[in-house]
Amino acid sequence: MFNKILITIYTISTLFFFNNCKKEEELPDSNPVSKKTEKDSVDKTAKQGSSTKMDKIPAKTAKFIKEFGTISLPDPRKDRGIPLMKALNNRKTSRKFSLQQLPLQIISDLLWAASGINRPEGKMTAPTAANSQEIEIYLAHEKGLFYYQRKDHSLKPVLEKDVRVETGKQKFTDTAPLVLIYVGNYQKMDRPREKTEFYFATDTGFVSQNVYLFCASENLATVVIGWLDKEKLLEAMELDSKKYKVVLTQPVGFPAK
Repeated sequence: MFNKILITIYTISTLFFFNNCKKEEELPDSNPVSKKTEKDSVDKTAKQGSSTKMDKIPAKTAKFIKEFGTISLPDPRKDRGIPLMKALNNRKTSRKFSLQQLPLQIISDLLWAASGINRPEGKMTAPTAANSQEIEIYLAHEKGLFYYQRKDHSLKPVLEKDVRVETGKQKFTDTAPLVLIYVGNYQKMDRPREKTEFYFATDTGFVSQNVYLFCASENLATVVIGWLDKEKLLEAMELDSKKYKVVLTQPVGFPAK
């Protein structure tokens, strides 16, 4: 009798665990938060993820931001992966993506590898000129556009719009599970525009190579894209061209079988 009770408790606990894991597997459809958190999320997104002030955000966008709130990413798994030399050996470009969505844990690991915080003083996995941290990462997904907030390792909703169609001239970008958009922020560099754009290019190169090596380690497909209408993408993202510049994009997903 006692053994039957133990088996029943174990079965219920196991089902509860796997059901919770399933819910957190991918980007959620919405992220219920308290009213205070919702307001904070909207205000912060207006300041950090877009140049648009809150009083100018359309009602539909404000509703999208409010419904999602801040998506807290799971802690990156820093103790996994293959040896560096093997990752370098496996690094490659792939333009064929499965339609399968990436689990939230892999998205978390990916973003941290790209340019997450890896030291107490706030420095990153990718170097930037004078630690300007001027390269910002946006994540284009079928559910909308999100901004990676590296300081608290979270995703902030920006737009309820699928901008993947503008992230490249090749059709695979339209359906890749996600596309990373690397955006240079002029406001973070006190240099002449020409010099700033030079650093945009070099610093984005460091970030994109981090993503390549992560994908090599995790057996994911990826490719860096420069063939796109950057001005059109910036417009779709509703960012001010005087303050921001799209540098490159990089779709990531499971390889097509």
